[in-house]
Amino acid sequence: MDQRRGMQQKTLIAILLSLVIASSGSYVALADNERGDERRSNIRSWTQRDNDNKNEQRRSLQSYIEDKREDACKAREERINNFIDEKSAVAQKYFDKYSSVQSGIENFVIEKNLTVPDNDALTADMRARQLAVSERLATLRSTKFSCENTRSNTATSNIREALNNTKAKLLAYRDSIKSYGKQVKTTALAAKQEAENDR
Repeated sequence: MDQRRGMQQKTLIAILLSLVIASSGSYVALADNERGDERRSNIRSWTQRDNDNKNEQRRSLQSYIEDKREDACKAREERINNFIDEKSAVAQKYFDKYSSVQSGIENFVIEKNLTVPDNDALTADMRARQLAVSERLATLRSTKFSCENTRSNTATSNIREALNNTKAKLLAYRDSIKSYGKQVKTTALAAKQEAENDR
């Protein structure tokens, strides 16, 4: 009987043990389920945080790029406007030089009392070209590049056109002075030759 009783006790212990194991397994499964939900929730929050960080990085990168573009455009604007100022100063220098040559030739004609053929037409041409250069220089000085202009290629081509027009007007003015100077020189040489022949 003792043996039977020992067997019954062992069986009872085995049954109780199996019940405890079975119930603890469901508890473990229940705990695993809760932990799984917690993990999924953590993963979702981490993913959301990552997405928020990426969006913030994108926004800050776009802001950085826009700032760099604006800085580059401002630097370009400054370089172009300095270039325009330099070119207009050079053009002004040539204009002043040509004007003084023109004045010198006209004073020479008056001083020597020369009668230059087509004098009125030549001086009128010089003065008209002088006025045209003066207007082009004023236009060139007022021409400025700006980053606010969204069509910067058009603006730069307008600037280039203004520079080329000013240069063309200056060259035409110079050529007009040259032709007047040649006419005055021919007249002066003829007058000198005539004076020598009269001696």
